[in-house]
Amino acid sequence: MKTAKTQDLKEFLNDQGFKNLIGGHPWLWKKGISRPDLLPQRPGIVHLGEHWFLYSPQSQIALRRVGPYWRNWAWLEGSQKSKNYFYFEDPKSEDLSLFWKETKSFLKQRLLSKIQLKVNKEDNCLRWLFSENDCCPGLVVDLFANTAVAQIQTAPIDFFWDSFKEVLTRILNEVWLPHIVTDSPIVWLEQRDHPFREQEGLGLIKNVATEKFQSTEIRWKGLKWNVNPGLGQKTGQFLDQGLNHLKVSEWANKIGCQYFWDTFCFEGGFGLHLLTPDRKGIFVDSSETALEKTRSNIRLNFPTLQTHHLNFEKSDAFEFFKAQDAQFRSTSANSSERPDFIVLDPPSFARKKSEIPRALLGLKELNLRALRSIRTGGILVTCSCSHSIDEQSFLNMIRQAAHDARRFVKIYETLGPSPDHAPSPEFPEGRYLQTWVLGID
Repeated sequence: MKTAKTQDLKEFLNDQGFKNLIGGHPWLWKKGISRPDLLPQRPGIVHLGEHWFLYSPQSQIALRRVGPYWRNWAWLEGSQKSKNYFYFEDPKSEDLSLFWKETKSFLKQRLLSKIQLKVNKEDNCLRWLFSENDCCPGLVVDLFANTAVAQIQTAPIDFFWDSFKEVLTRILNEVWLPHIVTDSPIVWLEQRDHPFREQEGLGLIKNVATEKFQSTEIRWKGLKWNVNPGLGQKTGQFLDQGLNHLKVSEWANKIGCQYFWDTFCFEGGFGLHLLTPDRKGIFVDSSETALEKTRSNIRLNFPTLQTHHLNFEKSDAFEFFKAQDAQFRSTSANSSERPDFIVLDPPSFARKKSEIPRALLGLKELNLRALRSIRTGGILVTCSCSHSIDEQSFLNMIRQAAHDARRFVKIYETLGPSPDHAPSPEFPEGRYLQTWVLGID
């Protein structure tokens, strides 16, 4: 560990940086640091006042706060003095071991609380660490039975990963394995292919299928699922919509749903919860692999279900809606031939602010065509998973789509992510998932 000469934080940070620090946002940008010469040349852990930060030397986001700032770091001499700052950059140092030891109790409690928040106690999957939202910036850890998938997105997480993984493994052995009742050891799968890494000066490493990436059966929200941890979308499954799958099923039952469309269905997250022996449905996805996974998950959960009333369409959702709209117009379809329940759960259309206008146009087109297709009295479930599109912008898009479709829309419910993906109020960038339940007249 290195200690720097005592400095006033206002000398280390300029006015903007100090404003961000006391404002509670977990990021400090390079432009907010007036003395970058005092920082190390490689990734490190920096202590400023009562805060600890992970330091990324090449990123414009230089410092990311780690751990709740009210933690007691009394083991570091002088650490509670608000005018001191320290850093260490040796991944094997004794001080770093003490840092992880102090951090362990917080991370353990984080896992215990998320287990308690699960809707289904028999679930054996969840998101444990959600980057800044769980005070571990640059790291996402999802658990699928005894497999832990880690998205390693930033330079300091990558730099300290080996020692950090040892701490995380000890917690999983102590808390998670007894919960899921297994004697199998923890298997780690590490993802290093997120575009954020390039901004950190890190290379992108594509996943290579090995014997580790085997199909795993998980229990999730009352159903069984075959997933491939570490492969496909995100870490292997969209765990953030789990609670919404159950809510949407409740709404379908309330209106006596007879015919649903699950578009962008992926592996059937929403659609499987909509299945009944009599209910017709169409699963739509551009990936044949996703549709085959959906069929497999249906067989796994409903082995005696007759599927002659279900269709699986390999199609771009825009093209699917165009084709259905043209068919309805050409045949003057009556209401019984139209769906009374549509789910729109597209991928992120805007990953940065410059993409927002085009993304909203695409979302409007999708919602417009869905509104034209659905029968009166039905429900449209429409989603966005882009942090760049706020609730007001999404609401304006819905209003415009409803106007152009000549449909009267009511907002029945607005939903966010499941509790294991809960965002922090001080980190608006972590608030990304919106699910709107709309009644259609």
